[in-house]
Amino acid sequence: MDFVHSALADYTARANPAGDATEKARRKVGPFSLVGGPWAGVARLPSGTLRLPWGAMSKHRALVVLGLVVSVMLERAAFYGVRSALFPWMAGDLGMDEGEAVEALHLAVTSVAFAPLLGGVLALAVGPRVTLVVGAVVAALGYGVLAVTVAGPPIYGLSLVTIGAGLFRPAWLVALAREFAYPHGNRRTAVLLMAFVGIDLATMLATIGALFVQNAGGAGTVFGVGAGVSVLVAALTAGVVFMRKRVGPKADVATFGGRPEVGAGVLLLLLLPCYLATGALDTLLSAARSDVSFESRRLLTLLGPVTTVAVTLIAAAVFFVAARKRARPLALPVIGGGLVVTALGVGVGSLADLESGLTALPLVGVILMEVGEAVVVCVALARVAADTRPRTATMVLALFLVAPRGLGLLALAAPDLTVTRIVAVAGAALTLLAGVGRLVFAGRMQRYFYTPRVEAAEGLVLDGAA
Repeated sequence: MDFVHSALADYTARANPAGDATEKARRKVGPFSLVGGPWAGVARLPSGTLRLPWGAMSKHRALVVLGLVVSVMLERAAFYGVRSALFPWMAGDLGMDEGEAVEALHLAVTSVAFAPLLGGVLALAVGPRVTLVVGAVVAALGYGVLAVTVAGPPIYGLSLVTIGAGLFRPAWLVALAREFAYPHGNRRTAVLLMAFVGIDLATMLATIGALFVQNAGGAGTVFGVGAGVSVLVAALTAGVVFMRKRVGPKADVATFGGRPEVGAGVLLLLLLPCYLATGALDTLLSAARSDVSFESRRLLTLLGPVTTVAVTLIAAAVFFVAARKRARPLALPVIGGGLVVTALGVGVGSLADLESGLTALPLVGVILMEVGEAVVVCVALARVAADTRPRTATMVLALFLVAPRGLGLLALAAPDLTVTRIVAVAGAALTLLAGVGRLVFAGRMQRYFYTPRVEAAEGLVLDGAA
């Protein structure tokens, strides 16, 4: 009998030998457990039962988790470090004019944004862990080609880097989410959020560090460092996959929800207006940046990553507390609240007078949008990666990664800023509606999409499926 079945049997035997454990669990009242309403039947466990401390994770599994987190931090650091060196390299060493360099960089960034679909397709055939290793190896080859052919055309190296990043990005989160047993729901989400914080910090440090390295040794040195880091990532991911065989058996399909793929599809549909609205507001802000001072542009550039890191840290702390209290699942209501905040931010930012510059009102809108978007995107990605079957989850996750860029390009294609403003306001209204609906029907969605089959018959959800 697997871990979840054993845990449920142990809970049922100790909590209520008479057989009415479900009713007792439903009546348990606490700050994170509501009685009645949409959350009826999605209750936390009674105090003293099924407590799962960090020590419950085996040494091998802990090493696997640590290896995955470090590997993705290094991979993102290598990617963004090399990316920050591309424009000076193209405009300087390769002799392109600024317009050509901007177009080439835009094409490279757009290709990387849509490349996760390759990872999703490959994972359907071989699984996320093999896809992870293949992506790391291909990216390392790409950085190596860039370093060797630093005076030649960038198309070959950039193509390999794009393919490698596309294979790696949707697979790592699924591989990491699989290392947590189902009853670690809220705790698992907290760890995934902390991984996002590490990625954001590694990205910022790599972007800044690459500028110093390029000034000291040129673009070839940056590409060489990126190649070395990527080789380390490939070795680390291969070691993680090898060590994974010693962790234990794969998760039983009974621990997945009854309709997780449908739940992921519904979640993606609810996020589409959010992606469209934020893309339209970004277009409006880009047009306003040309009329403001350098200090204001720098503030706006730093506002996004700093806000994202701070909000993700706070969200991780909330999920850690919820896990400690054996709370009901928090992911769905948190996503709903994030959508509401995002809608308010986009509405405030798009209705402000951007022609007069970045005044206080647009900045408030940007902060609200960044806060809501950080919560929504991080928690939604963690939810999809954790509660959908591994191969399918990688493909669904690829769609989640591609959708923001695709809808952002759609908003950018508006004929004028007036139409863009209308798109932003309409998207904000739909996002607000989706967020409110998510808050109101969170409990029903939890039971319908994500209640594991083994618990569905009992009417009980263990320590947060989030």
